[in-house]
Amino acid sequence: MIKPLAPIPMSRQGDTPLATMLPNADSNIFCLVRLAMIRALEIHEGSKPLIEVDPLDKPTSIALREIAQGKVVYKHPVKAKS
Repeated sequence: MIKPLAPIPMSRQGDTPLATMLPNADSNIFCLVRLAMIRALEIHEGSKPLIEVDPLDKPTSIALREIAQGKVVYKHPVKAKS
């Protein structure tokens, strides 16, 4: 018998549940992690956030909120025709 998956926990109390971010990352937790990592690095290197932020917010938190609000979404890479 297959056991149902456990619910995805919230990252911190009051933060957006990870399950609400999955549709913006192709419903794949690995795509979500990679998308958040890439966006957090962009913010860390000087990219302006796409949402209003508190100066004390960390790049990872900002990136995850941008994904949750649909400002950053995963797009499938397009294969080059040979």
